[in-house]
Amino acid sequence: IKDVVFERNYRQGISIISAENLLIENTVFKDTAGTAPMAGVDFEPNHAEECLVNCVLRNCVSENNQGPGYLLYLTNLTRESQPVSIRFENCRSTGKGRALSCTTRNNNPGSVQGSIEFENCTFKSTDQTPVAFLDKPADVCPIRLKNCTIIGPEKDDAALPVIQFIARAGVVGQIGGVTFKDCVVKAADLHPVMAFYDASYISAVENVTGTLRVEQGDRKVEYELTPALFQKWMPASEAGNITPYETDISRLKPLDASAKTDSGPRRKVRQRGLSQYLLYATQGEKVSVEFSYHQLAKYTGDKIPVKVTTPSGKAIPVDSIPFKQSATCAFKAPETGVYRITCDPGANFVTVDQSSHQVCLTSEGAPIRLMAATGDFYFWVPAGVEKWAVGVFGGGPGERVSARLVDPSGKQVWSEQNIAEPKLYTATGQQQAAGKLWRLVLNRPTEGAFEDHYVLLVGIPSVLALTPGEILVPAEALQK
Repeated sequence: IKDVVFERNYRQGISIISAENLLIENTVFKDTAGTAPMAGVDFEPNHAEECLVNCVLRNCVSENNQGPGYLLYLTNLTRESQPVSIRFENCRSTGKGRALSCTTRNNNPGSVQGSIEFENCTFKSTDQTPVAFLDKPADVCPIRLKNCTIIGPEKDDAALPVIQFIARAGVVGQIGGVTFKDCVVKAADLHPVMAFYDASYISAVENVTGTLRVEQGDRKVEYELTPALFQKWMPASEAGNITPYETDISRLKPLDASAKTDSGPRRKVRQRGLSQYLLYATQGEKVSVEFSYHQLAKYTGDKIPVKVTTPSGKAIPVDSIPFKQSATCAFKAPETGVYRITCDPGANFVTVDQSSHQVCLTSEGAPIRLMAATGDFYFWVPAGVEKWAVGVFGGGPGERVSARLVDPSGKQVWSEQNIAEPKLYTATGQQQAAGKLWRLVLNRPTEGAFEDHYVLLVGIPSVLALTPGEILVPAEALQK
């Protein structure tokens, strides 16, 4: 594509979904509007099998678009996808929105590999942070900016940085992996050069290197990008330096194999969105779990599929749950081990009403989402863990929850009322010879709404049980 003007297009100037050996040269993308994202150029594959290989933009301009000038949204590409190779040369992006926004995947099955480069480019925004990197892992798919100039924002808002790293909810590790070589930042004094926004509450910025010449008013400073500087500019979240615990589902076993499951009604814990459960069964046993699919407010719904995955990763077909009804997920265990059961009620909610086997709540690389849930929740701290944290927070504006934490001896060690923003209890230097069972107690807040709230387990297995007899723990804990 050469010497073309893309003007006043609806939704996108151009969408690049899958391409190999693509050259866009001497081309203008301007005045894009309509529906989001309204970008000048949007690299956005729909499936992991698609590719972005040897894609080059040279001498291009993106200006006055309602969305980002250059948008790279690569979340549908995974570590199994073909590595990307994207390069911008002598390109410019100006307007009110972000000039450059780059997002990759940062949870299972991992981010796409490859490289992204910008050389001799200018990124300018009057109203927003000009350059943003979202979720990009610190150790995968390096991004390199060489001889680039970043200008703005002009808006009188000290909360707007020039360059921002963002970890969204569900990020499972450190983000970063960006090199700035001989780049220039031009902004007013009130704007931070770099900032870190951590919606995951467990991340940190790492592996960002290079040099920046910062021009703010009459002040010009050369910065070498070092960990010490980032500790000042972008300190890690409270739990950001905790080593994530790799929960190997296949290694989980009941802490108390002799504990019997009450065949009567369970304490009903409401969950919205993706709801995940773990259940241990012996080969040949008949398993039955009764779910109810409830309506919340006036949200509509249809039947929701239930997915059962065996310890070896095979799917077991089971009945769906009709809207506003109950259904039993029943199967005969083909092998011994932990079965994963998942369903997604969307904006409505689901409960487990009865079960023939012990059931735990879990969430892979993300907080466990609950809805107006109260009572005791148990979790396991394995032997040898040096630092871990448990966090609790509300689900949205005005939503709150109260919580307290009880250690294995029965002593209350932490308590918070009316939690909206994340509150964490962090344990350090407590390596123990044997794993221990802890108890988290959730209660209604005394003020604010009580609806969505989350429990975040960092550095330990992301597994919650409603009773001590239901907890699943790493098999090595049972061998000690």
